[in-house]
Amino acid sequence: MAVNQTLERQLSEDGYGQMIRALNQLHCAGETDFYSNAPLRPCEERLFDRYGRNTRILDAGCGAGRVAKAITARGGQILGVDINQAAIDVARQTCPDAAFVCASMTDLPLPDESFDQVWCLRFSFNALPTLAERIGALAELWRVCAPGGCVLVEAFNWHYRGPVRPGAAREHARPMVAAAALAR
Repeated sequence: MAVNQTLERQLSEDGYGQMIRALNQLHCAGETDFYSNAPLRPCEERLFDRYGRNTRILDAGCGAGRVAKAITARGGQILGVDINQAAIDVARQTCPDAAFVCASMTDLPLPDESFDQVWCLRFSFNALPTLAERIGALAELWRVCAPGGCVLVEAFNWHYRGPVRPGAAREHARPMVAAAALAR
């Protein structure tokens, strides 16, 4: 029974990983205009107004620079990181007042404790297909967050496991929260 469960998990992670990586490439290629020019959502405006002013912000999974463009227009200091080079190229063109780095959020080429706010908004965290990658990313996000800072991760698909069943999110949240606490 345990072997079947392990195989099922590997297959679902592998399948989800292949699907999400392909989707990321297509998504960026087809929607760079929207994702480089769309305004902040009302919740993101409140986030910046409450916590982002006069702070160093990391936008992990920045895509084409939508958040960076809006934050720099408001006078904020932000660095965007994304694994998709095409998205970074668009971000650099549409938002020359921010800095961008092409890297994975599981291996950030940034100094420890270098940001007051670390934001991973919209679909970015969901693009990490495996639990191991998500735990690794959380550890990295906390590593670059300064003492007293905040790591905010917006996630809606903790890990694909087929049909949603009651309690599934809690099962996956526990090890990630524990890993994030240990990483801090």
